[in-house]
Amino acid sequence: MKSKFLSILLCSVGVLLTLYFTNVFLTQNFQDDGESYMKGFGHLLQENITKGILFVIIQNLLLCYFISMCIFLQVPPNNRKNAHKILFATAATILFVTISYTIYQLYNVYSNGYDRIDRIIEIALTWTSRVLGLYLGYWLSNYKTKLPKA
Repeated sequence: MKSKFLSILLCSVGVLLTLYFTNVFLTQNFQDDGESYMKGFGHLLQENITKGILFVIIQNLLLCYFISMCIFLQVPPNNRKNAHKILFATAATILFVTISYTIYQLYNVYSNGYDRIDRIIEIALTWTSRVLGLYLGYWLSNYKTKLPKA
């Protein structure tokens, strides 16, 4: 019981620190203290593509990592395999939809003159980073360390 509370507390601190430091990054690197973030990630990419991509990846990856780590640490180790099956099916569906959407929108860019390439990049990066964060949380929650015997 104590270890579950501690894991929830540490993951909550991780989420809060991620939000705090990404907010600091926004205010220091984007105009008007990152006001374009309130409009959406795509607007960050319009303002500064390199820093916007870095922001999108880091924020989504770390938030999903801490949240999934918290969830997987609450699941008993013998039931994590079942949770992995559900996670794999969900992740595969999300990635399939994301890749399909990206291909469809890239087709629209080249054929119909759709000019929101930053929106396409943002959606692809957001969902790919989230899926990677979920898998990172699952992988690290199953990581077992062997302590040397004294």
